[in-house]
Amino acid sequence: MAADTEIANLALSYVGVGKQIAELSTEQSEEARACRQFYDTVLRTMFEEFRWGFATRTVSLAVVQVDPTPEWMRSFRYPSDAAFIRRILGGVLRDVPYAIAGDNAGRLIYANLEEATVEYTKYVTDGTHYPAQFKMAVAQRLAFHIMSRLSKGDPKKLGARSNELYTLSIATARAAQANESHPDTSGKSDMIRSRG
Repeated sequence: MAADTEIANLALSYVGVGKQIAELSTEQSEEARACRQFYDTVLRTMFEEFRWGFATRTVSLAVVQVDPTPEWMRSFRYPSDAAFIRRILGGVLRDVPYAIAGDNAGRLIYANLEEATVEYTKYVTDGTHYPAQFKMAVAQRLAFHIMSRLSKGDPKKLGARSNELYTLSIATARAAQANESHPDTSGKSDMIRSRG
């Protein structure tokens, strides 16, 4: 089963709908149409709101313009697959100030650097890479959005309950992600520490 169909069926379960969708992209049931209406927006929002480890990428940016404004030294092209820029890396545990802007070709990143490397959350569309926690969180957020449409106003407040579950899922995901990494908080790189 495709990840989007699996997530949609989880969302339907959260709102008390027993009917399952066979294929989200093609099925014409009211349940499938409701899920399709919100799915892409909910998914993109999930990547914007939280730094998911599986979707974190680091890439060198292409320079677009030198001295684009009096305030900034360079403009760089925003990565085309980025949902959200997390930081511009500036050396040993130092992040660089930046601003997001745009031009006729798309989004830009302004920074006072000659070269820039950015860490961002990628908009991952291949659902085979989604961890279980992510699928559950997307389903809970989707349930919140489809509830009113499917239940004529959500008299049992199942949408609100799904939103509460989403909040708990994000807290759990943050804790799990913190346990999967161990950032260097000393302010020194391994090379500097090894020098004694």
